[in-house]
Amino acid sequence: DGMLTKKSAHSASATLEKLEAALRSRGFTVFTRIDHAAAAKAAGLTMPAAAVVVQPILKVRQNK
Repeated sequence: DGMLTKKSAHSASATLEKLEAALRSRGFTVFTRIDHAAAAKAAGLTMPAAAVVVQPILKVRQNK
């Protein structure tokens, strides 16, 4: 399905910072980060760390 999951030795926030920095250093554009846990907190709810990094993904098909 193309989705990768890896454990991080860092906090969720630090991991997201590192991910965004790695993407930008490789020329990717990061549009925004949606922090679902912060939105839940603002609504008086609690939830574990959950965020989405929004970036354009282009799928290129290579003929071999």
